[in-house]
Amino acid sequence: MKNRLLAVNHGYYFWGTSIYVGLLWSLHFIFYPSWASITPASVQGHFMVPVNAATDFFTIVVPLMLIAGLVMVYMEWQTKQRWPAILAYASLLLMMMVGYFLIRPINESIMANIETSTLQAAALKSQLESWMFYNDLRALIMTAMWLIILYYFFSKGDLLEKLSD
Repeated sequence: MKNRLLAVNHGYYFWGTSIYVGLLWSLHFIFYPSWASITPASVQGHFMVPVNAATDFFTIVVPLMLIAGLVMVYMEWQTKQRWPAILAYASLLLMMMVGYFLIRPINESIMANIETSTLQAAALKSQLESWMFYNDLRALIMTAMWLIILYYFFSKGDLLEKLSD
């Protein structure tokens, strides 16, 4: 039973990481190009609505990932697998810090300027460029986390053999 619970825990951790990294890379390759045409009049619908939806979604997903990551670190603490577990967890914390300290203030500034009708096109463009840069940074961090967790699973032993059966 313990192994099944750990499989669910670790699977959730990898699932959350996969969803997050996928969203961040889709932002880069699919959504960013369309933002060149965002104006103060269109920013609410084309930027803030998706940002708020993603925030709501990840406000549920990420805390559970934090718990799942701690479980992984705890379970691997006495093994050689502790380093991938620790590195993955550190990546998650770093990604969260970039979001909290660098991206969230931009979101709040844009929203405050929308509410007061003081959002200027040049300022919006500059803020979106910074926002995109920081999210590209998060994409790199989350890609590293995804690769670390993938390595963790493959390094557990017979995964490749089981896949070929």
